[in-house]
Amino acid sequence: MAFDERTGRPRRVPHDELKLGRERGWKPPSGFRASELGSGTVGERRDVPRVQHDGPLRSEDEGEEERRVVEERHRRDWVKRACMHAWTGLSEHAYGHDEVQPVSNGFSDNYAGWGASIVDSLDTLLVMNLSREYNRARQHVAAIDFTYLVPPTTVPWFEVTIRYLGGLLSAHELSGGDPLMLDRARELGDWLLPALATDHGLPLGRYALRHNPDGKPAGRVTLAEVGSFSLEFTKLSQLTGDDIYFEAVRPLSLSLSLSLSLSLSLSLSRLGALLPAHLDAAAPKMLQGEYTFGGLADSYYEYLIKQAQLTSFALDQYPRMYRDAVDSAYEHLIRPVDVVPGRDDLTLIGTVQLGKWQPSLQHLTCFAGGMLGLGARLLDRPHDLDTAVNVTNACAWTYESSKTGIGGEQTVFYENDSSSRFMGDLLSMPRAVLTLPLPSSACSRTPRGSPVGVRASDRRQIGRPETIESVFYMWRLTGDRKWQDVGWTMFVNWVRHAITPAGFATISDVNRVPEKGKGRDDSEESFVMAETLKYAYLLFSPRDLLSLDDYVFSTEAHPFFIRKPGGPARPEPLWTGPDETREASFTSQLGEGTWVQKWARVQQVRPLLSFSSLSASSTSAHLLLTTRLPRRRPPPSPTTPGVPSTSRAASPPPLPGATLSGLPRTRSGAPRSKQRSVSRPLTSTRTSGRRRTRAEEGEEWEVVGSERVLVASPFLL
Repeated sequence: MAFDERTGRPRRVPHDELKLGRERGWKPPSGFRASELGSGTVGERRDVPRVQHDGPLRSEDEGEEERRVVEERHRRDWVKRACMHAWTGLSEHAYGHDEVQPVSNGFSDNYAGWGASIVDSLDTLLVMNLSREYNRARQHVAAIDFTYLVPPTTVPWFEVTIRYLGGLLSAHELSGGDPLMLDRARELGDWLLPALATDHGLPLGRYALRHNPDGKPAGRVTLAEVGSFSLEFTKLSQLTGDDIYFEAVRPLSLSLSLSLSLSLSLSLSRLGALLPAHLDAAAPKMLQGEYTFGGLADSYYEYLIKQAQLTSFALDQYPRMYRDAVDSAYEHLIRPVDVVPGRDDLTLIGTVQLGKWQPSLQHLTCFAGGMLGLGARLLDRPHDLDTAVNVTNACAWTYESSKTGIGGEQTVFYENDSSSRFMGDLLSMPRAVLTLPLPSSACSRTPRGSPVGVRASDRRQIGRPETIESVFYMWRLTGDRKWQDVGWTMFVNWVRHAITPAGFATISDVNRVPEKGKGRDDSEESFVMAETLKYAYLLFSPRDLLSLDDYVFSTEAHPFFIRKPGGPARPEPLWTGPDETREASFTSQLGEGTWVQKWARVQQVRPLLSFSSLSASSTSAHLLLTTRLPRRRPPPSPTTPGVPSTSRAASPPPLPGATLSGLPRTRSGAPRSKQRSVSRPLTSTRTSGRRRTRAEEGEEWEVVGSERVLVASPFLL
């Protein structure tokens, strides 16, 4: 392993040592440069259809349009306050960690420990005009050391790409070109790039940074993992001018296309142009198993049409593969739901396992309403928009039909021709029972299910965004205000039941109202702020804010600007610039490590220390064990001209059944004061005017300014 002589950090694998793109045989068209996509010089279509509805809005009558505009603003303000509630909980209890645990006020580090919730939410902060919070988050971004992982020692490549790389790229564009975000995005992209240097260009599921696969097989991977990074790496090429990131992505689609054609001739269990949830490009005849638009496969299909839009259809392979996949889905996966009384407008995208279709609606599948609607407009497939509306109706129905008004992780319907669908059905009764005299009521056919038509369900809900995402798309695509009402009801019910003093928890059972400290699980995913709240906010925002004609949303809801021939190279900035006071007070070098990373290093080093190693120089140990604490928040910065701040704007009308404000509130309702956040419980004492904290037996720390310094320990003489 090579190290940088200046910084002492590991070196990244040089690009020229990686078997990427052209080294694997891909030859770009003459004159093609991914970095110039959008300039009109590399074959982009100039006649790409408009996506958003730009006609008159569909509402009850013209007279109430003014009331609707006021209502939109109030609803938008409530979503913004919900986001501030989640951000404050993260800041107080888990700042610098990946995610907050909103029930215990703890934290978790499942995504390398680089602060996933902060980076994932950068563009949400910009969209909601939270510049003060964004400026604080910039300090964290600058400090991240991508060479250091909070255990384990490998990163989930797919999750790191969509949450971190996507968040940095989107923040760079929405901020008007914040150079810090692009610098960190390029560095992270270089760390992730070697994972694509496998035999067929499929990335490794879990990747050890600094490792070069050198053309070796990637092995068995999931479809979502291999098909959900083209947007991020294409955008990185566009912004940096370096085509290598796009060249690393391009061979993957070629490999999948080749494997697809080979498997069609080798396997009788293939379902047209659909791919299974697990695959191995080196063994195309093994491309079989579960077929779904849900978990493990979802974003592969989504990225086909979105990559076509981002590249302005400069390459015909992406729209062709998307058309073929959707046509195959109509044949094998998509069917109407006809077991719910009174509803003939529900469509289900099910799952095929072992050749049998299952009427299972995963919440993860609910993104498909938005995807089908987007594809309908871009490829002139009007029938797809009708399907998109009915798919979104089915997902919204799972919310409407639960006791909390929240949809669960999975809903399994009865099949229409199933003999077990009705109570009292003679065909469903045991043979022994049929020999007995039966009352007339036993011959009646009462539909089973709670709600009717549902056979089983997974009732957890982790704050997922897929349904509100499709509701947002339906609003932008159709202009029908009913979708705003559907989304508002979903948002209010979720806030009412998921809110805790530290954020928004997972609902353990959507058919049981949480009460007396039960019913909420101790987790809050980073996508709650990055996706769920962003889509809810945009649902009630002016339609020209992140228009679907100007932006492509990644699978993690990071908006990427679409360059167009003759159009601007970047969007109008949503950022007013850095806080000069905060910039002047921040002295860390780029990538020196967040305070969470520094503390993790201390925890790793401390067991190795001994009296003999420290006796020569306790001063060195003193410096080694110095960690940086997050600074207190500065006073509120002036508001952007023309945009009201949260603190100065008039409060919106009350939100039914939930308490939200800029600060989390205690059970008694009194606001809690903001305390300095630390990663472990400490008890404070005061000795001779100095503030001291005791962390573990025999250790004593002193807080001096922004530093926490170990001043007494069994390891120090």
